[in-house]
Amino acid sequence: MAAIPSWRLQISHLDDPTFKGPLGEVIGEYFRINQDTAQHTNTEWEAFKVVVREFSVGQAVGLSSSLEHELTGLENNILALERELQMDPLIRPRLAAEREKHATVAERFRALTYR
Repeated sequence: MAAIPSWRLQISHLDDPTFKGPLGEVIGEYFRINQDTAQHTNTEWEAFKVVVREFSVGQAVGLSSSLEHELTGLENNILALERELQMDPLIRPRLAAEREKHATVAERFRALTYR
């Protein structure tokens, strides 16, 4: 029988306010709802980890999709600017800026998807 892969909260997500804020709300809500409901703290801890994992996975999927969409848009902009550059060399700074944005978003996407 194959081992079930373990899940860990990506600490880097806690640097992202769009993740950290809602996670705090989920945690607060969990403990408001489940205060003194489990007979064993271990049971409560395991249930809490499931809630955090499900929230984290959902957030990661949403962020991954958003970053993929942003990368596609940036790639299209870069291609268009490269075509324009052949006719207008003054576009070079805009092209460099788009490439830099693309590199930044691509790094965020890689960090999210390839752990």
